[in-house]
Parts: sequence; C-alpha cells; structure tokens
Amino acid sequence: MKFINQFDVMNNQLKSIEILKILIEKARNDNNIELISHFNDVLSTVHTVKNFNILANCLYDGIHIVDADGVVVYLNDAFTRVTGFTQEIIGKHIDDLISIGYISEIALEAIKTNNSYSVVRENAKNKMTIATTATPILEENENLIGTIIIDRDITELINLEKKLANSKVHLKNLSEEQAKRENTYVALIKRNSYKCMIGTSEETIKLKELIIRIAPYDTTVLITGETGTGKEIVSNEIHMNSKRSENPFIKVNCAAIPANLIESELFGYEKGAFTGANTSGKAGLFEIANSGTILLDEIGDMPIELQAKLLRVIQQKEVTRIGGIKPLTLDVRIIASTNCNLYKLASEGKFRMDLYYRLNLFPITIPPLRERKEDIKILVKHFLSIFNAKYDKYIRLEDEQYDLLTNYEWPGNIRELENIVERITIISNENNVISNDTIASILGIINLNKNIKKEMSLKEKVEALEKLELIKALEIGRNTRNAARILKINQSNVVRKAMKYGIKLIDA
Repeated sequence: MKFINQFDVMNNQLKSIEILKILIEKARNDNNIELISHFNDVLSTVHTVKNFNILANCLYDGIHIVDADGVVVYLNDAFTRVTGFTQEIIGKHIDDLISIGYISEIALEAIKTNNSYSVVRENAKNKMTIATTATPILEENENLIGTIIIDRDITELINLEKKLANSKVHLKNLSEEQAKRENTYVALIKRNSYKCMIGTSEETIKLKELIIRIAPYDTTVLITGETGTGKEIVSNEIHMNSKRSENPFIKVNCAAIPANLIESELFGYEKGAFTGANTSGKAGLFEIANSGTILLDEIGDMPIELQAKLLRVIQQKEVTRIGGIKPLTLDVRIIASTNCNLYKLASEGKFRMDLYYRLNLFPITIPPLRERKEDIKILVKHFLSIFNAKYDKYIRLEDEQYDLLTNYEWPGNIRELENIVERITIISNENNVISNDTIASILGIINLNKNIKKEMSLKEKVEALEKLELIKALEIGRNTRNAARILKINQSNVVRKAMKYGIKLIDA
C-alpha cells in the first residue's frame, strides 16, 4: 500500500502541500508528537513525488508505472502523447485496458519474472512506432513493488533508417553503373592521375608547344594519328593545361559503344523513353562532362545518322535527352580523335562534311613513332621503370638492345612499344638479363626464318607469313577493327583469317 499511496498523493488525491502544513500546525498545538511525525513523513513524500513528477514530465519518453498487482499508478505527460492514454487509466488493472489497445504482456512478464523485457510495435491509435521496455522495481529485500514501463517514439528513427537503406541501394546502383561505364568505354580522370607526354625529339617538342598554345582556349580540337601514337595522352595534356582542369574529363570510345546504345549514352534519356529505360531516366555523358571536357575517341566510327545530333550539340551548346522536350544548356569543351582520314570519309559520304569542318577547327596531327626515333630510348626506359616495379624486376638493356628497338619500324607505335617492353620484362631470366636474340624474336625480326621452312610450298609460306602478321596486328591493335586498319583489309577478313589459323579473338 505504501507504493500506491505515494502515487495517490502525486495524483492529487491529497489536495495540496498547504493542507499538510495546516495539519502539522494543528498537531503541534495539540502536542501530538506521533501525528506531527506522521505528517512530516507524508510531507517529505509529497515533496519527493512532486519533484519526480516535475522531472518525469520533462522527459521526451513516455513513462507509466504499474504496481505489483498490475494496477496503473502513474503516467507522465509524454506517455499520453506517445500512446494516447490519459490519466483516466490510473487505478485500472492492465488486463482491463487490453480492449482499448493497451499492451499488457510486457508489463505482466516483468512482474512475473522480475526481469526486464523489450518490444517494438506500432501504435494502432496514432501509427507511431514505439519501443517499449518494462523494468521491475525491487525493494532492498528483493520484493517486487511494481514495474516502470518506458515508451519511446522511434518512428522518425525507423523512417531515417529506411531512407538510409534506400540511399545505400541507390549509391550502390550508381557505383555499379559508373564502374561498368569506366570498365567499357568511359573514363573519368582526375588531376595527377594521367599519363603525360614523354620525349625530346623535335617533333615531340613541337607537339608540346602546340598543346600549350591551344589548351587555355575552349576551341574544339581534332587529334589525328595512327593507332597507338598517343592521341589520348595529347587530349589529357590539353585538358590538364586548360582552365577546366579541375572539372570532369569524360572519355568516350565511339567505336566501343554498340550502335543502338550510343545515342542514349551520349545524350541521356527521360524516364519511360523506351522499353527497358531506367525508371528515373539517365544523364548522358555530355551532361556528366558539363563544365569540363569530353573526348570523342574514334569519332570516325560514329554512326552517320547520329552525327546530325552531335553537330547540333556543338553548334547550339545544348543537348536534349531522348524522350525529352526541354534542351539542357551545356558548357563543354569537345576534343575528337581518330586514326581515320575524316576528310576522305566525308568525301565518300561516310562522314558528314559539315561535322568534319566543325571538329577540324584546330587540328593536331601526331607523327608516328618511326618518325621520332629519338623518343624511343626515353620511352623504353620509362616503361621499364614501370614494369620493373610491377613485376619486381631490375631489367637494364644494353646499347645494342636499344639499337634493335630503335631500328624497328613500330607499326603499332607507342602502344606496341609499351607491350613489347612489358613482355621483355616478364620473360627476362632470374638475373634480370634478356638476350639480343630474344628481343629480335619478340620484334619478329627472326621469327620469319623460324616459322617458314625450306620444304614448305609457296602457299604454306604465304600462310605462315600471313598468320604472323595477323597475330602482330591483333597484338598492336587490341581488337579486330584496329587490326584491319593496320593490315589495310576489312574487319570481316580479319575475323575469317583468325578463325582459319585458330587465333582466339577478344572481340569479333
């Protein structure tokens, strides 16, 4: 009864502290020592409970207290806000409150077992998600005098967790999409993460001077040169020496994007633009490159039906997504590169002449490696330092070996040189030594004599030579399209001959 009486006082069944003071004064006048002591105890209890009530009503969490018999004896203001139950439930047994939505199981379990229990539920009255904990209240002798139940509104927390989970899924999807793009035909580079031009030949020095001269301006640049000459590196240099160097640099390989996807990749699309479209739409690569630079590599392979839209983007400085009606203003510098003769293609009707003139505003032609042989030794040393570190080697070449490399024609240019130096590094022996014959063999200088025997017929000799040249072209070009250009035959012929000689192709 002591536990119940304390909360009866708190809930104003005893009217006020002033009444107690009057009763104490009357007992003093009557010299009733026992009554004075009793009223002082009650007054102390009232003050204690009053202070508890003040503190409890300052809390954000709802609190209510049930005595050992399961009768509600106290609740604070927050309990009413969280659960909807008012002071009317005080004095009622929790079993009698089930019909109006009170959850009694957790309080009863705490009373029965003297253990704490927790549960998360949704309040049917106000749709709040509530975390409830019931903790038994024990006297010093371990006797149970009641249970305190704390209700916390975690609706906002649950909503935030859902939003966070959705954000993580969204970020994962974006990350996977970006990784997929970067691994196929798009690259986004940052400052200090790009390859710079290497070489001291007169041709390379002139090229560097030309880059420095044009880089600060937003002029459209057309870079031409054979496969492997370093067109991408020149575009890096232009971007990194421009006022846009801190902004995105998007590289697009027009030859690597399937023809049916290139328009949506470049210009983006609105949601529902076509079957299978992302439900939220997708920004195109021109949008992603906004305020920066976009490189259209292998521009000669862009479908001619798409070239008109590209021309409009260049002229109007705006792009419209597939399925969209509102054009987006662009601030993008355009660099194009190709190993084709665009003017010849345009003359043959395979490339728009008006687009050619738009792209050819400032042409840069990169000379092949065979015309700047002074750079070969420097490039070899550069690549050796990279591959020595990669493969934990310490290869050093002799002058005679550098002469072999310098006198080679390098039809695949710097890309072929890089591949050859990596191969030299890998196959060198445990003493980091490689022979002249091995280098000559790698270059194909003596491979011909080893593969073409005297007893072969003319047809067999021609086929052996053809196979060697095909393998070399595929190694240099890295795909059948570039190999066809090196060999000056159709791509379909490259595929057919590779199948004939059992050469495995990465692409077809």
